[in-house]
Amino acid sequence: MLAPDLHEGQIVQIHCNLKSGDSPVYYSWLKDGKKIPVNLKIVERSLEVFSVLIIKNVSLEHCGAYTCVAANHVAKVNKTVNLYIKGKPSLKVQQKRHLVRRPVELKLLRILAQTTN
Repeated sequence: MLAPDLHEGQIVQIHCNLKSGDSPVYYSWLKDGKKIPVNLKIVERSLEVFSVLIIKNVSLEHCGAYTCVAANHVAKVNKTVNLYIKGKPSLKVQQKRHLVRRPVELKLLRILAQTTN
């Protein structure tokens, strides 16, 4: 679930959790359909069953649609979630489904926010 009241300066985590699928699973992330720019200073951490993006000091330039892509030897699937800061219009959530025999399935992405002191 998206936090409805994100503000600049907060810590934001966007999680992508594996529901099922054959190993190994490889994760990648996109922002607005493109590779995430290095200048945004977003950290990605992935293990076998999840991937997370960490934004330590969220700002207006971080707003947009973030897509988690998970792939294995059988299929590639993705889920998209919108990150926006209060006062900025949100983008429409885009979700794509791929039907295959043994797809990788993802839980809904969620955003957690923490206030920095």
